[in-house]
Amino acid sequence: MPVARSIAKLLTSPSKVAQALDWKKASGSILSLNVCRNGIDIAIASHPSSDEPIEHMPTIPLKLVIQNHQKILARSVIDDIVDIVNENQVCGMVVSWPVQKEGWCGAPCGRVLHALDQITAQSNILNGSRPICLWDTEHNLPQEDEWGRDPVYAIPSEKTEHRASIEQYQDHSCQATDIWNDFSLTHWPEYYLNQQKRELERAKRSLVTGKQTTRKPNVMDINPTWMLNAYEDSAAYSQAALS
Repeated sequence: MPVARSIAKLLTSPSKVAQALDWKKASGSILSLNVCRNGIDIAIASHPSSDEPIEHMPTIPLKLVIQNHQKILARSVIDDIVDIVNENQVCGMVVSWPVQKEGWCGAPCGRVLHALDQITAQSNILNGSRPICLWDTEHNLPQEDEWGRDPVYAIPSEKTEHRASIEQYQDHSCQATDIWNDFSLTHWPEYYLNQQKRELERAKRSLVTGKQTTRKPNVMDINPTWMLNAYEDSAAYSQAALS
């Protein structure tokens, strides 16, 4: 899958995005971004130790225009993202990487890379001082061996017809808040679990008093023992994500 050289250089490991927020935990925030078929879902999150709730921003419609016979993101989309980044002192970005269940990169991954390419071309919010990483909430790891062989291709099938658009390339249903929750649990498990406990306690108190809470408990069924070994090396992760 062809990728703009600027994007390949800017992508880094998830641990470096987490380190950027650790460094600026008092004032910085992370932008969680999910590029969907019809819009860009965005959430803003502070450091888990701050006990600040996730702010789910209104979805930005995915508007495209034709320029030089190519479809590109409308300038209004770029401006909306730039405004959110500047207003919330974003110090890093976590972008959903919608790998298919077989571990392949389909059309949704191409849509993500195209959007990042356009953001890079039309603004300066993606740069070395604001690290950005791709994040797969399913934690799919490459199964290829050193010769590039993948065992999934050896699985026999009795089908006479295969439609990838229906059977394979499916958009993920997760939201930007789900992406952040998974990322937060992986890098700050102690803070994340304590925060979820406090959210549940607030919800219980609101039920007892008969008052509705504006902060809904946001608990995910995630295995906290999952390790990030395959993501720690920046070069290896970028190669796996972009292959």
